[in-house]
Amino acid sequence: LRYLTGVLNSDRIALFERLVYRATRGNMFMRTVPAAAQFQDSKGHLVEKTVFVVFFSAQRAHEKIRKLCDSLQATLYPYNIDNLTEVRETTTRVQDNLRDLEITLSGTEAIRDDILHKIRANLHSWMTTVVVEKSVFGVLNNLSFKGQTVVAECWAPLEDLDRVSGALSAAEVTS
Repeated sequence: LRYLTGVLNSDRIALFERLVYRATRGNMFMRTVPAAAQFQDSKGHLVEKTVFVVFFSAQRAHEKIRKLCDSLQATLYPYNIDNLTEVRETTTRVQDNLRDLEITLSGTEAIRDDILHKIRANLHSWMTTVVVEKSVFGVLNNLSFKGQTVVAECWAPLEDLDRVSGALSAAEVTS
């Protein structure tokens, strides 16, 4: 007797049961149990999973069930129930991997938080710089360039023409 164990999204388990039944022509025994917790998929959504084990006898059935698992995006886990030592080693290895992933995840979260705090500290000055640069380039886009001369057209009230002329003269001297 052979078997395959794995995990599949709960919304696909009924389809999986029907397809396995049809592929093996009923020559199988299947057990499913909903997972105790929800899992986060690659997009960040919580997904309910179901653990399954399928018992069968023929090698051809093994290949068909494996293909069905691949097509339905099931995750298969090798599990040897005949060798208790191997089961313990697998359990230890999975727990070690889980611990390593938790350490990596907490370190990544700490780095992310540090980066976000640094960004938060500089965000106001960055936004001010962007607004000033956009304003300067907005004004520069309205200027005409004739050789080395920059021509700007603007309006000013008649009573302020002397003041504007003085400001332009002062700017010419300082530059």
